[in-house]
Amino acid sequence: MIPYMPSCKTKLSKLNDEMLVSFMKHPFLKEMALGTLSHESFECYLVQDEMYLDLYAGYLRNISLRLSDSIEKAFVRSFAERGVEAERTLHAHLMRLLDGRQKHLPLCDELCSYDKFIRLYINRESVAFAFAAVLPCTWLYNLVGQSLLRVSALNGNFYREWIMAYSDEQYDADVNCFVDIALRYIESDDIDSCVDIYRRSAIHDLSLFDYAYKNNKKNENT
Repeated sequence: MIPYMPSCKTKLSKLNDEMLVSFMKHPFLKEMALGTLSHESFECYLVQDEMYLDLYAGYLRNISLRLSDSIEKAFVRSFAERGVEAERTLHAHLMRLLDGRQKHLPLCDELCSYDKFIRLYINRESVAFAFAAVLPCTWLYNLVGQSLLRVSALNGNFYREWIMAYSDEQYDADVNCFVDIALRYIESDDIDSCVDIYRRSAIHDLSLFDYAYKNNKKNENT
C-alpha cells in the first residue's frame, strides 16, 4: 500500500494552526483584542509596517514577473498594488489618531533581518520558494484578523478598524486566491523545504509584534 502523503495545503494549514497559537498568545495581540494595547506600542508597530509595505509590494512584483500564466501574473501584481493602497489608507487614518512621535524611526533590526531572509528566496530559481517566503505575511495575517474578530471586545476598541481590515470579506477572498496560486507552485516543488521556509518566515513576521511591544516597554522603564 502506498503511504499517505499530505498535500502542501494540509501541511501548511497544520503549521498555520500551530503558528496561530503563538501569534494569539502574544501580549501585543491579546491586549489589542481587549483594547488595552498602548497607543505607543501600536504606533511603533504601525511605523515599521508602513515601511515594510514597500518591501512587500516589491517582493510580489518580483514574483509576478516570473509567472508564465498571464492571469496569475496580473492577479499577483494587482493584489500587491491594491493591498498596499488599502493598507496605506488604513495606516494614514490610524496615524492621524495617534500623536505621530515615532513616524521617523528607521527600519528596525527585526524587519531588516526579515527582508534579508525573504530576499534569499526571492532571487532563487524556484518560484515556489519565493512564494513560501512571502505567504505567511498574507495568509497568517488573514487568520490573525479572523481570530481577533472572534475574540475581541470591539465596542469602543481603538483597534477595531485594524481588526476588521484583516478579516474583511474582500480581503478574505483576495487572500484565498493568492494562497491558491502560491500552493500550485509549492505543490509541484520541494514541499518540505517550502514548509520550512514558510515556518521561518512566519517567525520573522511575529518578531514585528515582539519588537513593537518590547520596545515600548523598554521606553516606559527608562
